[in-house]
Amino acid sequence: MVWNAGEVRPGVVVEQMSPNAGENSFRAEDRNRFVTRTEGILNQERKGVGVIHVSVCDQHVANTALLVDCQCPGDGARIHRDAPIDQERRHPAFGAVAPETAEHPKIHGTSIPVPILVRGTGKNDAIRDTRSDTRVNMHAMQHEEDRLFRLGMLLAGGGPKIRRQVAAVPCGSDIGTALAERQAPRALLATARELAGAEAATVLDRTARAGWRWLVPSDEEFPSLLGTITDPPLGLFVRGRVTSAKTVTIVGSRKATPYGRQVARLLGEELASAGVVVISGMARGIDESAHRGAIARGGESWAVWGTGPDRIYPPEHGELAEELAVDGALLTEYPPGTPPRRHHFPERNRILAGLAMAVVVVEAAARSGALVTARLAVEEGREVLAVPGNIFSEFSVGPNTLIRVGARPLLTPRDLFEAVDVMPASDRQPPPDEGLLRCIAAGESLTSDEIAARAQVDVAAAAADLIALELEGSVRREPDGRYARVRGTPADD
Repeated sequence: MVWNAGEVRPGVVVEQMSPNAGENSFRAEDRNRFVTRTEGILNQERKGVGVIHVSVCDQHVANTALLVDCQCPGDGARIHRDAPIDQERRHPAFGAVAPETAEHPKIHGTSIPVPILVRGTGKNDAIRDTRSDTRVNMHAMQHEEDRLFRLGMLLAGGGPKIRRQVAAVPCGSDIGTALAERQAPRALLATARELAGAEAATVLDRTARAGWRWLVPSDEEFPSLLGTITDPPLGLFVRGRVTSAKTVTIVGSRKATPYGRQVARLLGEELASAGVVVISGMARGIDESAHRGAIARGGESWAVWGTGPDRIYPPEHGELAEELAVDGALLTEYPPGTPPRRHHFPERNRILAGLAMAVVVVEAAARSGALVTARLAVEEGREVLAVPGNIFSEFSVGPNTLIRVGARPLLTPRDLFEAVDVMPASDRQPPPDEGLLRCIAAGESLTSDEIAARAQVDVAAAAADLIALELEGSVRREPDGRYARVRGTPADD
């Protein structure tokens, strides 16, 4: 909901509260030194916090507070630092400075940050204790300044070192001041402060129109696990819904084999059926299959991009992105206009690892980015599982090596559920069709199509059951893709 300017009484009364006087004392001689220009309530936070534009021209009152009587339907006013009025600059919270009118003449001078206390007459409000308002307003102001400064730093090109320094700033502290004390580059800080103004407003407006929002670690919706990693992002552009459900990241080769795709899809389906969020990178191959498995079961799936929110990559996954945004989410730390540069994807992998309770590697070559994700997951204390593969396949080198150095082998979906402490939905569903085993004679190997034809079942259903049977150890998949029965299975007796 956006409140209209007409819902705020134009003729507000402004008085100065002297910091050296009593809480209810005012310096009447200073009253005429203040001019207010109410440009309306332009924003609304979750708790109904509004925005009022107050310009103050006297530098000597920088540490005082203003008491503002206004008629507004919310819980108070947010406080923002205004730009110099005589330069007619924009502030991200307010848009353009109001033009000069007879009622509100243009003010020449430099405005300064001043706390604002609001006595509201909203629908559910009586006149409130302004001391309580001060705490609420200061928190809202600090939160908004934190969001804007983080975005400004992102736009200024703040890299891993800056991200770690920002993450180390105590909650509630001014980030810019803390970074300056830590000897962050002055030019970078100055650029970030400048971009946190009009440029940040433009970015937020453009992304909001496309359905994206900017989240920072102090936002309730920001993924809590991600905030605990060594190198958390300055913030995330998010489209869709981010919940607090348990999470698993599935990664693997873009040039996946049919077997790898089937396993990734099966895992996506099983996790989604159990209420677990399936996370991947929306790339071709394993990523796409994991996402589609989750979507097929109506579950949540998050895609972490290595591009800006306005750049879908790969381009052919536009439809997949739309499907993910319905019940899941699209996430990226990169600003609009960022193309798919090569170094973005290894950098993105730390977010894939940080969002998840466990990371699964399905197929990966020796130098695959999936192994980077696995390494980062280990460094952050996440569980790493790997799907064993054919020793003759180059795409099995990655997971097989991970198992050799200590990763947990994923032999059945139950191994994954145990890793994240989730009850598998399969416990409430019938087991895979073991009648398929009777269609494979001893010593015989058949394709999934041939097995489906013998069993007179749908090919897709047969393929899913064959994967489940393989993970259970009842059948094995030959190098040519055919399935053979494992000696000792019930159907072999």
